[in-house]
Amino acid sequence: MLFALKHRTQALTALFMAVATLMASLAAGGAALAQATQPAPAPLMPTPVPDVPRSDPAPPAPASPFISYVGDILPQRQRDLFVMRLDGSDKKQITSGFNVWFASWRPDGKQLAVTTEAAELYTVNPDGSNLRRIAVGAFSPPFWSPDGHFIAYVGGERFGAPVARGNLRIIPAVGGTPWVVPGGEDIPSLPPGAAAVAWS
Repeated sequence: MLFALKHRTQALTALFMAVATLMASLAAGGAALAQATQPAPAPLMPTPVPDVPRSDPAPPAPASPFISYVGDILPQRQRDLFVMRLDGSDKKQITSGFNVWFASWRPDGKQLAVTTEAAELYTVNPDGSNLRRIAVGAFSPPFWSPDGHFIAYVGGERFGAPVARGNLRIIPAVGGTPWVVPGGEDIPSLPPGAAAVAWS
């Protein structure tokens, strides 16, 4: 009886071991089959970047080969505008009898803006041609816009010592009606006040 029970126990143990081994084999085979049937992941490819057109800054305008200066003839105090090349050649008188106080070059070097003792604002070509009065009441140096389309200047609302002050105005370089710049009221007429407010 004891021998039969021991023999039966050994048989059941062997059966359980066989079943466990079979189950392990089936599990391993199923995992291998699942791996074999799943598609391999696609390789990572770089995302194409759209071809965006570049906006390169415009090249700076070439420097003008000319400089300007004001000659002051004493004792008459006749102040006329002259232009000459950087080496001192081709000196040319641009104005006569205007009593020029300030002059500034257009950014491309093709024109000058001039303010006079009579508070008049002119534009003129470097050879003296195309002289045009575009405004009156200009009590400061003229300040060209970066694109050369406008000129800023300060009026003479408080033209007196110790610092002349006025309202900042802008006018088209070809002439027209000037307008007061918002925030540009009662500012110094000399740099950097007007230029900083006008084109900042």
